[in-house]
Amino acid sequence: MRDIFDENKNLNVIKKKLQSKIQQNILFVQRQGSNIADEDQDGPKKEEDDKKKDVPHYNIEALLKEVGLNENIPKLKENEIDQPEIFFEICEGQLCSLLDIKTEGKKFRFKEKIKEVKDKHEKAKAKKAQMEEVLDIAGNTFETLQKKQTVTF
Repeated sequence: MRDIFDENKNLNVIKKKLQSKIQQNILFVQRQGSNIADEDQDGPKKEEDDKKKDVPHYNIEALLKEVGLNENIPKLKENEIDQPEIFFEICEGQLCSLLDIKTEGKKFRFKEKIKEVKDKHEKAKAKKAQMEEVLDIAGNTFETLQKKQTVTF
């Protein structure tokens, strides 16, 4: 805190810097808790988890029910596309043919629902990446502040 007051004389700048330091401390504490869980995982296992996280984790049967394709649910297991990792990697046109969706209205609703699920997943992934970037910045800033404090005293 002394560093902030010594470097700045403007009250608004001091307020902003104090608020950012508080946020950084909160994020640092949260990051320490997540690091403990990350240390338990092995490297190859973590890579597999990252691959699984790359596709949306949405219940496929619920997706089909929402669109009104209850009669096509058995075709999922028949064609072995009942896993989200497989289902969301296939393009919508192939899914329509594999699930034997015939009417254009149902195809359109099905494709729109898949697009909506993928968009939500992409937004969540972008938000997570942004949060990780903030955590890295906060961690580096906190370490720098700790070094400055040890030098000052």
